[in-house]
Amino acid sequence: MAAPEPVLRVSGLAASYGKVAALRGASLAVGAGEAVALLGANGSGKTTLIKALCGFLSPSAGEVRLDGADITGLSPHRIFALGIVQVSQGRDLFGSLSVIDNLRLGAARRRRPGPEVEEMFAYFPPLRERRRQLVYTLSGGEQQMVAMGRALMSAPRILLLDEPSGGLAPRLVEEIGRIIDALKKAGRTMLLVEQNLKLAAMVADRFYIMRAGETVAEGEAAALREDPKAFAHAYYL
Repeated sequence: MAAPEPVLRVSGLAASYGKVAALRGASLAVGAGEAVALLGANGSGKTTLIKALCGFLSPSAGEVRLDGADITGLSPHRIFALGIVQVSQGRDLFGSLSVIDNLRLGAARRRRPGPEVEEMFAYFPPLRERRRQLVYTLSGGEQQMVAMGRALMSAPRILLLDEPSGGLAPRLVEEIGRIIDALKKAGRTMLLVEQNLKLAAMVADRFYIMRAGETVAEGEAAALREDPKAFAHAYYL
């Protein structure tokens, strides 16, 4: 029996900023219900790949498939409607709106059944008591929870998390890791861009390493947990 088609498959993707080649042949796959970590040093092309997947950067070569359908080069709003939803490094929240209003905005344009706000409070308990609080008054960790909750409210086919641990204290990184693990156990499909190797090892099923715009290695996350020194060596080469 043939293996099922991955939810997301990226093959030989290339893209440039003007004359500067940012992606030189990135490839990866994410299966249904998987959490896959995309790792690499600063400037390796991780965030650029996310931009290309979301339609904010047009590929010059290669292919992106969602559930087997070619979506290469589609506009951001069409890609979002198909179910590729990003939580960016900057979070892009509406700071002058409340937590609950930001969450509801996530469901405003979804085209398929999805979760309700109370389900988000189950994933992110600290937000329940802050539901009426303006987002700009929240801590960085709480804002990250709002951003993730808003993305989930859109009923994504695959959730792209760009540096979810960025700028957070270790205690909050552990909390975000707990939430990502709970989402994985609930069957969510996720591509996680991270530099925190400990977090990636804790939540990912598999990993890819990027360097100079290419994916240069891949493997099971168990290898990262078993031999972190060897993995760190490969990661920083």
